[in-house]
Amino acid sequence: MDKQRIAKELVEMARSLVTAESWVSVAARVIDKQMGFLTDRDTPVLRKAFPRMAVLVRTGMARYVAPIKDLDKVFKMVEDEGDYVRDVSVPSKSYDQFVSNGTFIDTARIVKK
Repeated sequence: MDKQRIAKELVEMARSLVTAESWVSVAARVIDKQMGFLTDRDTPVLRKAFPRMAVLVRTGMARYVAPIKDLDKVFKMVEDEGDYVRDVSVPSKSYDQFVSNGTFIDTARIVKK
């Protein structure tokens, strides 16, 4: 094995651990400080940790429950319909499950409410 390549990979891994915010701290901030609402800063971390986590997307005309990994698709769909996204949040059932056992509710598809 190439020792330089391994050393470089280890340095990159260490940097990512130091600079990356953990999903635990993001989840705590979302639940405790942001009352369940997600920001652009929160979604990448939670998307990586829980790609199928259900999120509620409220628009001017409708509501959608979708996996966090599909947020870009939902945003595009909403914009294509001539609408706008008001906010994105953690649904109450997902919040309750997280509090009781430390995981978020998974959802497999986009559902219009």
